[in-house]
Amino acid sequence: MTQEAYPYIVDIQNSLISDITTKIVIPLGKLSHFRHENMSKLTPIVEYKNEQFVLLAPQIASIP
Repeated sequence: MTQEAYPYIVDIQNSLISDITTKIVIPLGKLSHFRHENMSKLTPIVEYKNEQFVLLAPQIASIP
């Protein structure tokens, strides 16, 4: 279920801090799983590979 709802992450870390061992990322959620969450300024709709996703900025995270 998780991979189906969140198939991608967006690496938003600037290359200036590429020496650290973690990356700052924001998950992309399939729009079909997030139709009732409407925070357009925090969760804009983006298109990738002809599919619509929600950029889930409130779920920003650091991953190894």
